[in-house]
Amino acid sequence: MSAAEAGVLPDDRDQNAPVPHRLAITVAVMTAIIMNVLDITIVNVALPHMEGSLRANSNQITWALTTYMLAMVIVTPLTGLLVERFGQRRLILASVAGFLVCSALSGQSHSLPEIVLWRFFQGVFGASLVPVGQAILVESYPRSQRGIAMATLGMGTMLGPILGPVLGGYITEDLSWRWCFYVNLPIGAIALILLFFYAPDFGHSEHPRPLDWQGLLWLTLGLGSLQLILSLGDQDDWFSSRFIVATAVVAALGSLLFVVHSLSVRSPVVDLRLLADRSLTMGSIGIGLFGLALYGTMVVLPIYLQNYMGYEPQTAGLVMAPQGIGSWISMWAAGRLLNRGASPRLMIIAGVFLGSLGTWLSLHYNLDISPAWIVWPGVIRGLGLGLISIPLFTLAFTTLSKANTPAGSG
Repeated sequence: MSAAEAGVLPDDRDQNAPVPHRLAITVAVMTAIIMNVLDITIVNVALPHMEGSLRANSNQITWALTTYMLAMVIVTPLTGLLVERFGQRRLILASVAGFLVCSALSGQSHSLPEIVLWRFFQGVFGASLVPVGQAILVESYPRSQRGIAMATLGMGTMLGPILGPVLGGYITEDLSWRWCFYVNLPIGAIALILLFFYAPDFGHSEHPRPLDWQGLLWLTLGLGSLQLILSLGDQDDWFSSRFIVATAVVAALGSLLFVVHSLSVRSPVVDLRLLADRSLTMGSIGIGLFGLALYGTMVVLPIYLQNYMGYEPQTAGLVMAPQGIGSWISMWAAGRLLNRGASPRLMIIAGVFLGSLGTWLSLHYNLDISPAWIVWPGVIRGLGLGLISIPLFTLAFTTLSKANTPAGSG
């Protein structure tokens, strides 16, 4: 099979015309994504302190996180369709602006329903930031420089897990949990200004696909129900609960109908045919597992440290930050190694080993361990996750045609 048949444009991809202001574009995209990731990690630390102000218990307050993630899960796959209709520039500008408004309104919330509502819309606007930002960088750099571009983006993204827990701890302790949302305003304003002046306008189609309402319905039922199971399963004793069982049936049925429908129509809301690209498929699976390993820890650990081990928010943040530092270091190294021709497969294998070792060490957590025994497994796991992520992000787009990059990024 030729490169053209495989969807690769070798000359265009390696010798594409230079895009002006690459550094400014990279900083703008990184700032927007840092704001999004920082919001997740900061709010996790603040959840126990939000309970009293919003008159909620520990189970109810998690809806402030659940609805955010639910919106992200539903809207992220729609990114390709939105890019076709509005272009990457307008979409990322609208996403940042909407995220800022919802951040301010979340900080002003005085009841649980109020913050749940604004957090949902915050997730709606935040869902496209990572895939659109990633697609902008992919199309702004020649193929030979994408390893270092993805590493730079990854290092910027990891500032969220590094700074989030620490910043969240100090803000919650010294100011108020509301400032965990207000802190997005100056960061987002910088991102909005930079993106307004420097963001290129890729991806807009003169003839965008019509919106596949039926596919959107099945997608929402499938992914939305799955997110509810993952969020509520533990407190409802998983499949001992009739609600969880019923939700699982809806998730399975919605997902099945979505797949069948998407493969049988010409313009599906999410084009599953792109998964015929082996690099994209394997990269997407790996990136999903990477996100689960990284953010799963970021959600669970602060609650465990504060509610069960009696840590103050500041201490919990300091204990969690080294995992992000480990990822930051290995992402920097991974980008350098890729640009020098290192084998992505070997880097992924090394990353899986380190990530598994760190996770295995974490299984020995108990209420009597010292902070050092929480820090070091996190550092090892972070080193592994960084080595895994950069090769995966780079490989996922290796054989994807430029026309399919926006849809594939979602």
